[in-house]
Amino acid sequence: MRFARDGLLSRFAQRQDGAVALMFGLVGLVLLMLVGGAIDYSRAANERTRLQSAIDATGLALVHLPSDTSAAVLSQQALAFFSGVYKPSPGFPTPRLTTTQMANGIKLEAVNDVPLSVLALTGTNSWPVGVSSHTVYGKNKIEIALVLDNSGSMAIDGKITALKNAVDNLITRLSSLVANPGDVKLSLVPFNTQVNIGTGYANSTALRWDVDVSNPHIRNYIKNLGISRYAPIPANWPGCVSDRDDDYQDYDTKGDAPTTAMESKYVAAYCHYYVGGYPVAGQQITAMKALTTDLESVRAASNSMIPTGATNITIGLVTGLATLRADTPFGAQSATDTFTNKFVIVFTDGHNTQNRFKGNGYDSNPESPQVDARFSKACDNARSSARAVIFTVGIGDGANDLLRSCATDPAAYYFPITSASQIGAAFEAILGQITKIRTSR
Repeated sequence: MRFARDGLLSRFAQRQDGAVALMFGLVGLVLLMLVGGAIDYSRAANERTRLQSAIDATGLALVHLPSDTSAAVLSQQALAFFSGVYKPSPGFPTPRLTTTQMANGIKLEAVNDVPLSVLALTGTNSWPVGVSSHTVYGKNKIEIALVLDNSGSMAIDGKITALKNAVDNLITRLSSLVANPGDVKLSLVPFNTQVNIGTGYANSTALRWDVDVSNPHIRNYIKNLGISRYAPIPANWPGCVSDRDDDYQDYDTKGDAPTTAMESKYVAAYCHYYVGGYPVAGQQITAMKALTTDLESVRAASNSMIPTGATNITIGLVTGLATLRADTPFGAQSATDTFTNKFVIVFTDGHNTQNRFKGNGYDSNPESPQVDARFSKACDNARSSARAVIFTVGIGDGANDLLRSCATDPAAYYFPITSASQIGAAFEAILGQITKIRTSR
């Protein structure tokens, strides 16, 4: 009997089928929970992002109500607006929204219970996800300079039309944030090799009238039109300015305002205009709009933009920054307080190809590195001065490292795109970034 019993125990110890099955079952259950947990966590993270975006937009809408609005009306308005911008995902409940009126603004809190799938096996059916936003009264004014490439290549592949539509939508969205004069100010700076500041500045002491065309390529272009290479006079000036002197002062790349020093003044010039790479009379770049609260005038100017000429992003950037400075002719309405947030949106579809000094206007251009170097210097100075947050959007050849490095935050504020159909989405994303900067959480 002892031997029989020993044989039975030996055979039992050697049989591992059940143990292996049990082990695989446990491992499978753990893997299932890990995968399911990752899926549920992703759903919760996505819901948090959607809630945050919705209450940010709600806070920005409510902050324009009179500060003595009753708590009941404020909560009612908050719920109505929030319900309009947030739509629950399939199977999700309606979030709980709490509105608190504070002495300096409005605090919003939103909580939703995210339904769990696999993790529901643990006995927990949902995860609560909460977000908050605090929007401050009287401290959310913004100024935006739209610096937009109007070079000849913008006429290709529907780019100029898509750009106009993107600006039109941006202005419509910004208009909804305006409750009091000065809440939102815009400037528009179309650029090619020059910027057209408009003939209304003909008598400004910030201009100089003694600079001839020095770039031989530009000189040849305007010669074909019968335009003098010499400086214009106020009576026949079409409104364009070229780069300021590239001397040791670097007035342009430093973004300095004009002073009594001649080298610091804006260089009045004849407008360079082309169609299909050739000069054609009457096709000059659209005049800019200085910083203004009249958003509709900016919309009208944007809708009149015409692609013409080569590309000089530097003059666009420095002029855009000038519109956000109260000490320049273009920024008379710019605020000097510490509560106004200032932004520049730079859009281009190509490389720097020409400025007042260098470049033949084409991509196959041995002088492009010198034109680029000037742009890089202007970007470096703009970022270090921190006068404004810079967003950059590059399409096609315009999506490059030079433009990326110009953005205040290259990882978050640079938008490379590949087609005209993506311009609108890029501007929408930038508006989302601006609203995030304007609210605290």
